[in-house]
Amino acid sequence: MTQNKISVIVEDIKEETPFVKSFKLSSNDGYELPIFSGGSYITTYIDLPNGETMVRTYSLINNSKKTGYYQIAIQLNEASKGGSFYWHHHVKIGDCLQISYPSNYFLLSFQAKHHVFFATGIGITPFLSMIEEIEHNKETFELHYAAKSENSCAFYQFLKSNYPDQVHFYFSEEGNRMDKDLLTNLPIDSHVYFCGTEEMINEFSQTAKALGYPEKSIHFY
Repeated sequence: MTQNKISVIVEDIKEETPFVKSFKLSSNDGYELPIFSGGSYITTYIDLPNGETMVRTYSLINNSKKTGYYQIAIQLNEASKGGSFYWHHHVKIGDCLQISYPSNYFLLSFQAKHHVFFATGIGITPFLSMIEEIEHNKETFELHYAAKSENSCAFYQFLKSNYPDQVHFYFSEEGNRMDKDLLTNLPIDSHVYFCGTEEMINEFSQTAKALGYPEKSIHFY
């Protein structure tokens, strides 16, 4: 560990969907990694063959109570020639890189009586650690998750198996879309969280405001 960065090794790589891979990062010096809170992210630093350093930021998706490793998930952008392309096609198990200490600008609200998450695509990533933290705290939540299809829905089996009553999927290729009407009739003092496409975040957050949600009850990333 340096003062501002942590040296890690890529311990495992898993293909979550044809376009999403998860990467398990472990400390390169045997130390436990710093604790973090649900919704946290890290910045990664990879030294490229041309001498440049590729800097990218990704949400931590593993259980925040387990600091033996960090896990991130990266979606391949078909047009990418940089970050996601390099991670998908060049990063291998055993590779070493540096990461920042965790930071968090997408904290769970301690004032919420009920947490309601809305995700599209790779926007699911910060919610994975958040819902595990909620479960640990014995609080309640529901997750609404939109993707093109089951095959392209990252962490579908994990979410369906572990949270069958709290998670609701919407697959556009089946004509099933996540609707803003889901914001109505939620329990009093619910907080809503949005992560995904800019269009979804704008539409859903504006609808929440129009429905009378207090500003402090609306969170987006």
